[in-house]
Amino acid sequence: PVRPEAPANTVIPAEEVQFALSSGERVAMAEFRKKRSLNGNWKFSGVERSATPFSEETGGREAVSFDDSGWDSIAVPLNWYRKYTKVYDREQPYNRGFYRHEFDLTAEELRQHRILLHFQFIGYEATLWINGRPAGMHHGDFIPWLVDITDFVRPGKNQLALRVMQDFGTNHGNIPKATRTYGSQWSPSNIKGGIWGDVDLCFAPQIRLTKLFVTPLPKGDELLLDLTVENRTGTAKKA
Repeated sequence: PVRPEAPANTVIPAEEVQFALSSGERVAMAEFRKKRSLNGNWKFSGVERSATPFSEETGGREAVSFDDSGWDSIAVPLNWYRKYTKVYDREQPYNRGFYRHEFDLTAEELRQHRILLHFQFIGYEATLWINGRPAGMHHGDFIPWLVDITDFVRPGKNQLALRVMQDFGTNHGNIPKATRTYGSQWSPSNIKGGIWGDVDLCFAPQIRLTKLFVTPLPKGDELLLDLTVENRTGTAKKA
């Protein structure tokens, strides 16, 4: 028998979705999600190696006044092992690197939006500082990270600092038995380090949906919607 052709891909990117309300008004999803890419060249400390886990000491590298003029430059996104090919060492399996980057915000952007920072992928543990203040932590190689930095930013220039910790796991590093979840471990060449996914500055409304679950009801033409609404206006609102 002739094998049927596979159906064409019908996935539509969110920024291209448009539909009409019963009133006839057109709605475009792109109007609700505004973002600015922070991809490009960032300042980078280089990758440090250690036979033992690193301490929480930062050497002041998160401070706004820190002098990073002697640092290297690295593309974001990029698996840092594509640039630093001699980092892997079974006897020194713990790795650390610091990123620094400046971005601008206008007073109008701050007045009208919540400011969110979206990291697509970081390998694998990160601590974030905005203008020298701790703004969040993340753990997970293949898990996107969305962090609200509204309370840490200001009009004009803002300083972002990110510390990334990474190791090669028990398969490829001389470290104790695993106490957490690792990324892929089947080959050292597959293990990623640093910011290896896109980074975006996102501008969200003060009232927004943060979670939406859609459940079809098989006995009728209905959908059950479970959603979470975040209200950052400071006042109660009715739906």
